[in-house]
Amino acid sequence: MFHKILAQIFLFVLLFFTYMEVQEQKTQVTSGIISQNLPVFPSIQIHLLLSADPQISRDVQRETVNTILQYIRPDLQGKAWEAHCLPCSFLPGSDPAIIIGLAFQPDKGMLAILQKQGNSYVLVDYLDSLHPIAKLNKLTLPDKRDFLVTTEICKDPRAPNEMEQTVAVWSQNNMRLQNLWNDRSFREIKGSLPGQDSSLLPVKWYKLTENTSLTLQSSPQPQICLQREQALYEAPSQGFSFPAPPELQLRSTRTLQEEYSWQEKWQSFILQTGHLKMPDSPAAEEVAILKDLENLPESLIFQGNKFFRIINAQGQIYLVEKKYVQLKN
Repeated sequence: MFHKILAQIFLFVLLFFTYMEVQEQKTQVTSGIISQNLPVFPSIQIHLLLSADPQISRDVQRETVNTILQYIRPDLQGKAWEAHCLPCSFLPGSDPAIIIGLAFQPDKGMLAILQKQGNSYVLVDYLDSLHPIAKLNKLTLPDKRDFLVTTEICKDPRAPNEMEQTVAVWSQNNMRLQNLWNDRSFREIKGSLPGQDSSLLPVKWYKLTENTSLTLQSSPQPQICLQREQALYEAPSQGFSFPAPPELQLRSTRTLQEEYSWQEKWQSFILQTGHLKMPDSPAAEEVAILKDLENLPESLIFQGNKFFRIINAQGQIYLVEKKYVQLKN
């Protein structure tokens, strides 16, 4: 009991000095996408935010998040939220940034980045167009830099019992978050194949599903390992309404494995490298494979996705037919 009372007193003193420091430093302008004046968070407040004591951590978390929302999204104040906090060293040898991921159910998420400046932390960047953040993680590079890994969960209002989960990898460039890679761990696609007559009545309906398990590896190099389980269901057409689940029959399945490795040369997570030689090009150029479109679940029913998404040495990203790329062994 004494420990709890002491913690509450200490928290009150901390918040009082935070308020006083805010009053003294109202004119400090932050970096990144932030253009308005924002409060400054003392280092001790951030230290307590990451405290192993759950009571202290929750209290400081509440005050920190409420202050952030007051300045950047006052319309979200008063709404219930869940928060995840993680220190992340975007630059080797630097003080780690503090990442705060927020979830506002059912469909709103936010990332806030606090960076140390002097003896305080300042909000330097935020993203408020995300789905609810369910998890924060990081990948550490050999030079001790970290990549931020976020997991967003989206509940489809049309199907309350179904859920979509997206994993994204981020770096920081000039105080701005930069998305390096993302993929969904669950997908469901519904559609129909049209008939040949003038009635436009579908010949059949289909449903494609994909469940992906993901593993992160930091050593010997950052790597994202995926195993995809895909399935195609079909039903003959009985009209213009999608059939009930019992009417759908499983037609085919497949399991795919992909390994995306971080390559400094390409500043990307890539599957493989190769050489692109187009018919009208005098010479082949080296490229990296960012995605194999033939591995998309749509290719179970549409056979034309024989394309790679590639990046060249100039950083240009585009689609090419696979027949023009000679992969390296």
